[in-house]
Amino acid sequence: MPKHVQRMLLQTLQNHRYRVLGDTKEKETNIELVCASNLPESELRHKLDPDFYDRIAVFKVTLPPLRECREDILTDWQEVWKNKRPKNSKQEAPMDPALKKFLTTSSLSGNFRTLEKLAYHILAWQGKKTIKEILEEMPPEEDASDNNPESVSLDEFCEMPWNKAVDRFQHMLAE
Repeated sequence: MPKHVQRMLLQTLQNHRYRVLGDTKEKETNIELVCASNLPESELRHKLDPDFYDRIAVFKVTLPPLRECREDILTDWQEVWKNKRPKNSKQEAPMDPALKKFLTTSSLSGNFRTLEKLAYHILAWQGKKTIKEILEEMPPEEDASDNNPESVSLDEFCEMPWNKAVDRFQHMLAE
């Protein structure tokens, strides 16, 4: 969010008071703010207003990517399967050597999204293709470390008026 919006939110975090747009009276609030980011702390410190960062970085929890928690991957797969299978189904999570190899060696760059995508593919092709065939035909995973030179940074839009930002985005999309 733009730094000027961070500063406005900072006042609410500090005073526990806010004013609804158009209202003349302040209201009290008791909020708990939970923030999440996949950016490194150094980049967050650069992007966020220093006072705002200090207020929201009271308790920091770092969650490792799924590929660094291989000991949990089979349990995670069973949980994802249970949540994605049809509601009335009691079918256990499928497992075969090809799937086990995928789960233990894949980069899993999408973390749980990769497991969910896999579950959807298996459900869609169940009875028509083997798990090995499904794995071979799934789109390749994006490497989390890849930097796409054509990706758009939202930073350049933050200081623009809304209509200019929309025009700029549409122009970039057309290109």
